[in-house]
Amino acid sequence: MLSIATIRKFASTPGSKSVSPNLYLKTRERSGKLYSTWLYRFERDGVRTERSLGSFPKCSYKEAREAAELLNAQALIDGRSPIKTIDRRRAEMQPKIETVAPTFRELTERFIQEKKKPAWKTRKSEVNFRYRVETYLYPTLADIPVDQITTKHVADALRDSWVDKHESARRSGQIFSSVIKWGNDLDLCAIRNPLDRGVLKNVMPEFYGEVRHQSALHWKDLPALWKHIDSDSRAQVALRFFILTAQRSFDVRSAKWEDIDLDRGCWTALIHKLSHKNSEYRLPVPLPHSLVVDLRKLKATQAGASVFVFGGNGSSFGISDTAVMKQLRRWGFDGDNGQPTLHGLRSTFANWSKNANVDWELREFQLSHVGKDKVKLAYWRDPAFELRREIMDRYESYVINGSPDDDDHQKPSKRQSHLRAIA
Repeated sequence: MLSIATIRKFASTPGSKSVSPNLYLKTRERSGKLYSTWLYRFERDGVRTERSLGSFPKCSYKEAREAAELLNAQALIDGRSPIKTIDRRRAEMQPKIETVAPTFRELTERFIQEKKKPAWKTRKSEVNFRYRVETYLYPTLADIPVDQITTKHVADALRDSWVDKHESARRSGQIFSSVIKWGNDLDLCAIRNPLDRGVLKNVMPEFYGEVRHQSALHWKDLPALWKHIDSDSRAQVALRFFILTAQRSFDVRSAKWEDIDLDRGCWTALIHKLSHKNSEYRLPVPLPHSLVVDLRKLKATQAGASVFVFGGNGSSFGISDTAVMKQLRRWGFDGDNGQPTLHGLRSTFANWSKNANVDWELREFQLSHVGKDKVKLAYWRDPAFELRREIMDRYESYVINGSPDDDDHQKPSKRQSHLRAIA
C-alpha cells in the first residue's frame, strides 16, 4: 500500500503509474494544468481494456484501491468481466443521461477549425488536408457516429486505394487516428481508436511496391538541357532559377523582389514548409552570377509591375507551376521516373553534389533540409552562406559549361575540408 505522499508525487508529473493490481493513476497536462484519473485495466484473451474509476483527489486512493480490489475478487469468484460490471453500474446510476457521439464529419470539422487551421500558414495546407479527408475518409465514414466506427469501416474506406495510392491511403489513416485521439483527449468522444497497435497494416492487402518519388532529370543531362533555356520569358528565367538554387517550387514561385539583394547575390528565401503562423524560417540562398544577370534583365522588364519576382502585371501571385513545367519538358528529356518534375531538380542537384564530393551537411543546408537533432541545430546557427556560395558557383559552372576539370570536380575545397574537420 502506497502512502498519500507517494500518490501526490505521482500526480505531480504527466504519465501513468501502477498503484495496486490493475489500478493506475494517469496524469495528463491540459492547458497548462495537470489532471489525474484512476484507471482500472483488465486483460482477457490478449485484449486489454480500461475504465475510469474517478478523478483524483475527488476520489481518494483508498476508495479507488477498494473498488479495484472488489472488481478483482469478483473476477476470480464468478469469472465475470470487471469492465462489464463497471459499464453496467454506470448505466444503472445514470439511466436518464443520453450522450450522442458526433459523426466523423462533425468531429473532423471541429478538429480542422480548432486544432489544424490556427497553425496553417497558407491556404494550400488546408486544401491538401481536406482533399485527403474528402477523398479517402468522408465517402465511407462521414455520417457514422464515431462511437460506432470499427476497424472494418476504416479498412473499407481505404482498401481501394491501399495498393494503387498507398502513401495517400496511409496518411489518411494517420489523419483518422489524429482526429479520434484529439476527440478523446477533449472528451468529445470516449472510444478506443479502431486503428490502435498498427491494426490497419494487418487487415489491409499486402503492399510490396515502393513509394514513387517525383521524377528527376539525371545530373549528366543538365548541361544539355541548359543549352535550350534562354532568358527571353518569365517561365524560362524561373526554370533557370529553379535549377541554380535547388529550392522548392512554392518558395521559388512566391519569391518577392524585396527578399532579393542583386548587389550581394543573395535571396533571403521564406521556406514555407518550415514556417508557421507565428514564426518564419528564412534561408539566405546564394544567387550565381548568371542568375543575377537574368534577374536584373527581368526586373527592368517588369518595371515594378509586380512584387513577385515571377509575377505578371497586377498578378496576386507568382508564376504557375504548369508554366515552368512546360519549359522543363518541352525539349523531350526523360527523368528517372517518367517526365522530369520541378521538385525533381532538387534531386538532380543532390546527385550532382554526391558525385562532386560536396560536403553532405552543406548540401542539406542548401536544400533547406532542417534535421530533427535539436541539440545540433542549437549550436550550428551559421547558415554557412559563403561556403554554399562556393558550391553553387561550382554547380553553375558545371550546368553552363558541362563536365568541369576532374580535379576540381572530385576534390572538396579547402573550406569544405575545414568544415568537415570541425563538424
